[in-house]
Amino acid sequence: MASPSSSLSPDSPPLHVIDVLKGDMGTAFDLENKAHCALLTDIWNHLLAPDPPPSPLSPHVRWKEVGFQRDTPESDLRGAGVLGLRHFAYLATRFTPELIACIERQKERTEKHYPVATAAINVTRMICVLLGVTKAMSSRPVVTECCSVLKEVIRNEQDACHLHARLFLHLDREYVENPNSSYLLFNEISERVRDDVESAALALFGTPPGDWTVDRLMREVSEQRNRRRKGACLVA
Repeated sequence: MASPSSSLSPDSPPLHVIDVLKGDMGTAFDLENKAHCALLTDIWNHLLAPDPPPSPLSPHVRWKEVGFQRDTPESDLRGAGVLGLRHFAYLATRFTPELIACIERQKERTEKHYPVATAAINVTRMICVLLGVTKAMSSRPVVTECCSVLKEVIRNEQDACHLHARLFLHLDREYVENPNSSYLLFNEISERVRDDVESAALALFGTPPGDWTVDRLMREVSEQRNRRRKGACLVA
């Protein structure tokens, strides 16, 4: 994957992966950037084949099928820059069957359904908020221990992409299994997922950092979700 660090001179020190993520989030999608357009083509080829991908300059109604709000994806990417595009491209190319299943479930686009691509971009923002590299829309404070754990878990750009994919699928599961889910409650469900991540990070915080990986964190996220649901059942 290309990153802002690739533009550094040979004598420049390498950027920390968190700085790379921050730089990508602050980089707007550019229709004249071949690497950016190649990511869009990857998404199309994995999710919308066999139709040939359109020119990035040309609107196409099928972009809405994967959950972009308009016929051109770039307006949805403003919230997370090219980082959101990289994450969604990784999800589309590495978790293709799972993502297609999500798209099929949500394709009716009624008030009970959510736009998949837009939701995936929101997960990118969530990760960046938890890392402390961007501000949340709400006044909810960042949990310092969670930030520390995530910075250890994300050792490279692929870790960041993999964490995003796993968290998106966790969010989709939370949405699908909630009988009261609707697009109006999407932010509330997203906050529950953030609760799960913060609780999981706090649980890992007292363990050796060398054991912290994306897979370990996600196992703990699932455990926290199960505990939260059991607690809700007891209260009910």
